[in-house]
Amino acid sequence: MRVLPWEFSSSRVLSPPHLDFRGPVASWTHQLVHQTMRKCGTPFMAAPLPQKVTWASWWVSTDVLHSLVFGRFKKYKQAGSHSNSFRLSNGRTDDTEPQSMPLLARSPSTNRKYPPLPVDKLEEEINRRMADDNKLFREEFNALPACPIQATCEAASKEENKEKNRYVNILPYDHSRVHLTPVEGVPDSDYINASFINGYQEKNKFIAAQGPKEETVNDFWRMIWEQNTATIVMVTNLKERKECKCAQYWPDQGCWTYGNIRVSVEDVTVLVDYTVRKFCIQQVGDVTNKKPQRLVTQFHFTSWPDFGVPFTPIGMLKFLKKVKTCNPQYAGAIVVHCRYVLVTADLCLSWESCFEGVPQNSDHFTSISDEFNRVIIPVKRGEENTDYVNASFIDGYRQKDSYIASQGPLQHTIEDFWRMIWEWKSCSIVMLTELEERGQEKCAQYWPSDGSVSYGDITVELKKEEECESYTVRDLLVTNTRENKSRQIRQFHFHGWPEVGIPGDGKGMINIIAAVQKQQQQSGNHPITVHCSAGAGRTGTFCALSTVLERVKAEGILDVFQTVKSLRLQRPHMVQTLEQYEFCYKVVQEYIDAFSDYANFK
Repeated sequence: MRVLPWEFSSSRVLSPPHLDFRGPVASWTHQLVHQTMRKCGTPFMAAPLPQKVTWASWWVSTDVLHSLVFGRFKKYKQAGSHSNSFRLSNGRTDDTEPQSMPLLARSPSTNRKYPPLPVDKLEEEINRRMADDNKLFREEFNALPACPIQATCEAASKEENKEKNRYVNILPYDHSRVHLTPVEGVPDSDYINASFINGYQEKNKFIAAQGPKEETVNDFWRMIWEQNTATIVMVTNLKERKECKCAQYWPDQGCWTYGNIRVSVEDVTVLVDYTVRKFCIQQVGDVTNKKPQRLVTQFHFTSWPDFGVPFTPIGMLKFLKKVKTCNPQYAGAIVVHCRYVLVTADLCLSWESCFEGVPQNSDHFTSISDEFNRVIIPVKRGEENTDYVNASFIDGYRQKDSYIASQGPLQHTIEDFWRMIWEWKSCSIVMLTELEERGQEKCAQYWPSDGSVSYGDITVELKKEEECESYTVRDLLVTNTRENKSRQIRQFHFHGWPEVGIPGDGKGMINIIAAVQKQQQQSGNHPITVHCSAGAGRTGTFCALSTVLERVKAEGILDVFQTVKSLRLQRPHMVQTLEQYEFCYKVVQEYIDAFSDYANFK
């Protein structure tokens, strides 16, 4: 991909890790290094480490993958079945002038060599490079070449192809661009803004493509067919900051024909960080030589916020692992298109295992507050500092903010607790503590034993109480007297989990998780409020088990480590003890043992 020299601005410099980061690309790379190095906090597991890591290669990958980029995309509704011309939904043709992508400046390169580093020397080398205001980091980064001196972009610069480029300065090199099969009678129909990119150990493993424009959707699917691609990686949302960023090049349901490629949607799976869509594609138009159907899987990363970058790289790393494991061996290049820079799967996965075992040093990491996901409640009129409650949003397996992890209410915070329940429309409460344990109060009773009780504007009435094998179910009618509205809320009070230790077996946990999920299906998928006494150990274990079991059922994959790691980035001390961590494995084993045939729950 060509970076034209006149697009550089000397005032914008991308810095390597630990330097002054400016801009979303650099910031996310910074977080990728730092957050991956943040371990779970306890030595439960250790990942194997590669023998060498090259700091220069980290930055080379950022430069090379300008091609996985970048941008401002126009909204796409549907493509015509047999037409190469496209119109927007209001009938106007998309004749927007190509824009320039702001790029990052580099100083002239030097002849100094930067050999790989042994992993056991990594911390020492980081300290050395950080000395003197990160002097060596700056020198190493500035030594990277901006682009090959001999590279040309003649095909991309042709007048006939200019409208196919989203940015006038992000162009494919002639030597590495993807060539489409020419369409008879259509000049320059072999051009698409896409380039082959080598993987870690494989030539042309990726195709870095521009996100499809309205007028290039047909060419995009033609490339997918001709390159025998089975995997598409999309790292942008169709709409961001209320702007359309990428043409929707697939139908929402059913099938649609793009040029001579028919695309039908076979399956859609929505997860917390990404969506997986399975397409069946077939070349049409030649009835005498009908081509077989092919399966193409699109992995659409959806956790990139409208502003800034993802708080943690865990979602991206899980996403890349999924892409790598699901791409068939027989398939052609993986097609990648996104808004900013995406590190290739091979490189990123190698870095993940490398940084996993590096010990944390407080001098190297900025402390990260949990303010980013704390639960906020409306300020009470005339009273300051009444928007706080000790609770955090927690992501689940399929959606964000699936849980509210809260401490057990204190006598003076019961009203705040119910205001939180009402404000966030939580219809399920999971209580994992007794009111009193070992002679100490662990949670205030925030519901009436009989009749009703009021907490500020919230009135709570006990409608029904039922004892199950290991938990109690209470049906509560909650009324907001100011709004004159009522809701049914169900509390699941689990018994048999001591403050110190774990339940005797996993059956009770499995049963209560199933009951809560059934309640959620009936009441709507609003956040599940989970609390113990502190809102960490037992609360975190419940959230981890609920998430892990859902993934086991959906994918047949168990990953307790990454689940707990993700929980701890969202709220401190989630899954507090080794015993609780081991309990997660035991519960999953009991769950599997309950089925004589693994396929019954896969």
